[in-house]
Amino acid sequence: MIPSTFSVVQLNMNGNRLVPDQILDYSRANGVEVLLLQEVPTSGDRLLGFDYGAVKTVLSCRDGSARAAIVVLNRDIEVVALQGLSDRHFAVASLRKRHGQAVVFVSAYFKYSIPTHVFTDRLAEILDRVDKEVVIGAD
Repeated sequence: MIPSTFSVVQLNMNGNRLVPDQILDYSRANGVEVLLLQEVPTSGDRLLGFDYGAVKTVLSCRDGSARAAIVVLNRDIEVVALQGLSDRHFAVASLRKRHGQAVVFVSAYFKYSIPTHVFTDRLAEILDRVDKEVVIGAD
């Protein structure tokens, strides 16, 4: 298999519901395929604002407390959510283009009021369990 390459943007949405329209417009104009998002606006188990622009959305958790998400905009990318590695602050998924190698993507939100080592320790646990190339987008 050949290595997969992806066009990626990382952004802290600060819970703003206006950001999806702006980031989708930017992504279409610039060929962005993957969004690694933090402080995402959610309603229950849904990421708000990406109902029509996203091919696949992976939330860090589905109970309404998700703080991170991975949004895939390219229909040719195969997405497998790695829910066993995800939690409230980490969304983890394996992405692969046709005939390409899988790459694991991690979108992480390091909440300012929690000591950073809590998140770096958790990230180390995730990386220890992954045997593929990894792309990390964090805030």
